Amino acid sequence: MQQFNAILRRLATNELAVNLTVAIVVPMVVNAVAPLVRPVGRSVLKTGIMAVEKLRESAAEFSELVEDLTEEVQEELQQRREQAAGLVDSERPPQDGKDVG
Repeated sequence: MQQFNAILRRLATNELAVNLTVAIVVPMVVNAVAPLVRPVGRSVLKTGIMAVEKLRESAAEFSELVEDLTEEVQEELQQRREQAAGLVDSERPPQDGKDVG
């Protein structure tokens, strides 16, 4: 039993020494590393913001493209409906300005 108590005391002493070392060393390391972390953090945030801005720009361009295509398709479908109903002369030249024939 005495050997067990001696082992426990030795472990407690070692644990105390480790805890004290950590309590002293960790703040020193944090203070040493802090000036390096700020520029890296700023750089990461700057890159992230730039990426989000580029993504928004690309999304806006894509949205505009989809709107343009939708309008073109709707116009084409309307022309086909009018032609099918006989409301438009089928001999009319295409809208791109080129004369057929």
